Order: sequence, then structure tokens, then C-alpha cells
Amino acid sequence: MDEELDLKQILLVLRRRWRMIALFFFVSTIMAWIITARMTPIYESTASILIDTEGSEGLEQILGFAGGFSNRNAIQNNVEILRSKALTWQVIDRLGLEIGVDEFDDFRRSINIQPVPNSDVIRITVQSSDRFLAKETAEALIDLFEQQIHLNKQQSARAAREFISTQLKVVAENLREAEARLTAFKEREKIVSPQEETEAQIEKIVRLETTAAETRINLEGSRAQLAQLRRAYESEEATIVSSQTIVENPLVEKYRSRLGELEVELAGAREKYTDLHPSVRRLRAEIADIQAKLEEEVARIVGTETRSVNPVHQELLRRIVTLETEIMGLTAREEALIAVIRESEEKFASLPHKEVELLRLTRDQEVAQEIYLLLVTKQEEIRIQEAMKVSGIHRIDPPVVPEEDKPVKPSKRLNVMIAAVLGLLAGVLLAFLLETLDTTIKTSDEVEAILGLPVLGQIPRIQEEKRKRKRNNRNNRNSRHSLNLS
Repeated sequence: MDEELDLKQILLVLRRRWRMIALFFFVSTIMAWIITARMTPIYESTASILIDTEGSEGLEQILGFAGGFSNRNAIQNNVEILRSKALTWQVIDRLGLEIGVDEFDDFRRSINIQPVPNSDVIRITVQSSDRFLAKETAEALIDLFEQQIHLNKQQSARAAREFISTQLKVVAENLREAEARLTAFKEREKIVSPQEETEAQIEKIVRLETTAAETRINLEGSRAQLAQLRRAYESEEATIVSSQTIVENPLVEKYRSRLGELEVELAGAREKYTDLHPSVRRLRAEIADIQAKLEEEVARIVGTETRSVNPVHQELLRRIVTLETEIMGLTAREEALIAVIRESEEKFASLPHKEVELLRLTRDQEVAQEIYLLLVTKQEEIRIQEAMKVSGIHRIDPPVVPEEDKPVKPSKRLNVMIAAVLGLLAGVLLAFLLETLDTTIKTSDEVEAILGLPVLGQIPRIQEEKRKRKRNNRNNRNSRHSLNLS
């Protein structure tokens, strides 16, 4: 037919072909129900954990070196560790499963790890035909992940403790020597203490020297940690961005220079105002902003040079970026403090030689004492942290055994509904296809539409007339038979 079907013709087609459409509908529905009933049910167990990204992590965090750097990649790094093949094999060993290399990928795909947007929560979902195994797999994965994080933190604490112990021996020896020199000078020159004005200047320089010394210790610790991380990274990956490449970057150099200028301004402002003064707070905000930009640029430079997707590499790389940025900030801070100290020392040029020497020896003794006390305090903090069994993993929703009558796959209702709709659609499409291929004329309306002439009369079908006559005769006999009985 050349013309498009109107609503009446559509209804006529559906009426003529309704048996075929109904057949497709019922066959597809029944087949879907039978096939779904024969499929193996799949159960799902879900758990949620909270990652403490604010907790200490690594040597630089334990020593208090990191200065406000963002930890935006921590959650994604933990997600990648949970997805790693190494951790999956550990889960298989923990559960005692007999899984070969060919089945490993299927088992790994049954574990879904997804971070919850805008939070520090990770959701773990495990699917299995064994509902008890689904729960045990999720539980084992969380346990092993927690053990690995705890082990990493213990190793970092141990490295920090060893570093502090080494520095403490050196500082203790420096303190003894400084005290001995000061005592010998006082006995030899018969000077007990400097003048009151000189003492005030000594206190100022001692504060600056203590801060500078603490900065140097932090800087050495960061460099030691960076060397350790680089060795670990290079053992896994041959290529890595060198520090020289980062330092020579013009944008990095610009941020580094600005950071040094701000540190000088901050050191000067803290001599005049308290930490709550608007000028001090503004300078600290600017320093934090520059540090964030510097970290982003370093991350960009390092990121363009590496193609590894291994989660261990990513975690090492993130910490290397943080340390590279931190070292630049600490270097700028040390240079700023040294500049301020030299300015303060120039004011003592007019003092007598003996008083200048007493000033120097007193300053060395007090600075060594402050640093010694600082390291002793940090050493005790690290010992406590090393003994603590805290991983920073909090279990929000532990995995549970799913109910036997509630598998996630297959969904009988959904499958039957989809099959019913598809069967109905296939039946309708086939009906219209057959109608299109059928070129016979079936009604008087079609004759008038095709020929453009009115229909004067119709020849009835003989078979239909015979059936009508038989029905009429049968009805008449039944009526007469009823009258005779009455």
C-alpha cells in the first residue's frame, strides 16, 4: 500500500493479526521465565569504610614537616590499592580459594570499589553465587587493606624514629660542647651574664636561630624521606623526574622566589605582631596559596613524565611531589630566616668584643638546648605512634550475608517484563510487515481508495453463506421443537 496507515487501518491490522501478536507475547514471556528460573542466582554483599585522610602519614607527617598541602589524591590512591591485583591475590589466599590465572579476572571483576563523591568514604561491593563467600570476600579485603595501611604507617614511624635518634645524638653532643664553651668563657673572663638590653637581643636571635635550626632539621628529614621514596619508586619504575628538572622550570622558580619573599615578610611581621594579627594571618594565607600552586605545578611536571597506573607507584609519586614542594618551601624559609638573623647580628657590631663573644656562646647554648628539647619531645611522640595500632580505616557498614531469597541477579520480574515488551513489539512489527507484503484487497473501502470508483455491490463468499444458512436452519428447528414440547 502506497499511503501511510491511519489509525483506523492500524487498528484493523492489529485486529486481523491479534492471534500472532498474542502468540509472540506469551511465548517470549514464558521462555524468559523458564530461562531466568534456570539461571544461577548471584548475591551481593556491600560494605563502606571511611579513610582518615587527616591522620599522619609518612615520615614528613610524623615529624610535622608538611605545611598545609592538599591530600586530594589520597582517596583515589586507596581505591587503586583496593583494586590492585596484589591485594586480590592476598584475598584469594586468605579464603583458601582454588582460583587459577584464567579465573582470576572474573573473580576480580566481581569486586567493585567505588569512592563516594564529596566524601572520604569508599564503598566495596562483592558479587558471588555463594552468598556466604560474598560476605567473606568483602571482609577479607577490608582486613588485608587495613593491615597493609597499618604496616605502612609503622614503617614510616620506624624510619622517623631512627632519623630522630640520629639527629638527637648530634644535637646532644652540640649542646654539651656549647655549654662547656660558655662555662669556660665565663670563668676565664669573669663575666656572669650580658647586659639587659643585650639579653633581649639574645632572646630574639635565639628564637630565630631555633626556628632556623628546626627548619634545617625538617629539611634534612624531608630530603632523607625523599631519597627513601625515590629508591622505592625506582625499584618499581625505571623512569622518574629529577629534582633538577623541577627546579629549572620557570614557573616553579617564580613560585619559589615569591615564597622566599613572603617568608622574609612573615619573619619580620612576627617580630612586631602576634600570630593573630591581620598582617601575619594575611601573609600565612598568601604562603599557603603559593604552596598549593607550587604543588600543582610540580605534580603537573612529574605527571607528564610518568605513565604508571600501579597504585603503589601513584602513592609514592604523590608523596614525592609533596616532598619536592615542601623542600622548596623549607629552603625558602631557611634562607629568609638566615637573612633576618644576619640583620639582627649586625646590630651587635658596636658592642665590646667580650660581650659579643658572650652573646654568641649564650646563643649557641640556648639554641642547642631548644633543639634538643624539641627532638626529645618528637621522639616520644613517635614512639607512642609506632606502638599504636591505628590504621585510619573506620568501618561504617560492615559486610553482611545477603538473604537467600533476594539475589541481585537475575531479576525474574525485570527479565519477564522486558521479554514481554519485546515479544509484543516483535509481534506488532511482524504483523505490519506481513500486512505490507500482502497486496490483496480485503475491503470495499480499499477498492474505492485504489480505483477511485464507488462500489455498486458485493459478491458474498459462498462458504460464509452456507454457514449462515446452516445456522438459520438449526435455529428454526430448535424453535419448532420447543413449540411442539409446549
